[in-house]
Amino acid sequence: MAARNKDDGSRTIRRIASGFINPQCELPKKIHDSLNNIFIKGKTPYAEKVLSERVSDSGKKSLYEVKRGSENAIYNALCLLCISETRKVKSVFTENYTRQIEKTWSYSVNASDLSSSYDLHLAATSFFGVTQANISVIIDTLQKPEFDLFKEKLPSPFAEYGDRHAHLERIQLLFDVDIDWREVIDIISKVEELESEKQFEKGLDKLFELRHQSCKKLKPIKQLETRIKSQLNENKEALNYLKKILV
Repeated sequence: MAARNKDDGSRTIRRIASGFINPQCELPKKIHDSLNNIFIKGKTPYAEKVLSERVSDSGKKSLYEVKRGSENAIYNALCLLCISETRKVKSVFTENYTRQIEKTWSYSVNASDLSSSYDLHLAATSFFGVTQANISVIIDTLQKPEFDLFKEKLPSPFAEYGDRHAHLERIQLLFDVDIDWREVIDIISKVEELESEKQFEKGLDKLFELRHQSCKKLKPIKQLETRIKSQLNENKEALNYLKKILV
């Protein structure tokens, strides 16, 4: 990740989001574009709860800054982007906003409202510790009549060991544009298939086809590699033992 530009004191979506992920690194473009879509594109009715608008010094364009006290709306959008797609996240914000304005306390969001078949989100659940239990906790929180999506924090999709607001730094790799998650998922599926067939050497060779080094550091992939290497070592030890007793 590239280093961040020098902070000019602004409260842009980019800077607030970076603060939740990694203040020392530039916000991935894919995340920035999604957040702009959620809060700016299409003049969403809830934008005024989160953003203030001012004219740039040149007077040629509008600049949007996050209002003080509304930072958690950006955090919540990041959480939801880990488990869903942009258009569905916008729908969740719209429904929460409408519920507050109309004071209708029923809320119908469920798993199907957030579910996504995108490779990005398959990767999130496969490699980044986003479990169905975590998603269920987020949905339960959204369904609470008193929950304010613009002021309060959702539980992190990466929550572990009782930490409801686990750091979102893992989202950087998840949204890395250089990673073809479909390719990663296909490779891992093939490796697991070879492992089940006890073709451990072929499985290890297949695992080496992962091109992005950061992927190899992900816990499930490291565990898979360790497991296969352990099986290979056991097989070699068994073969050496047989050779000794047959001599």
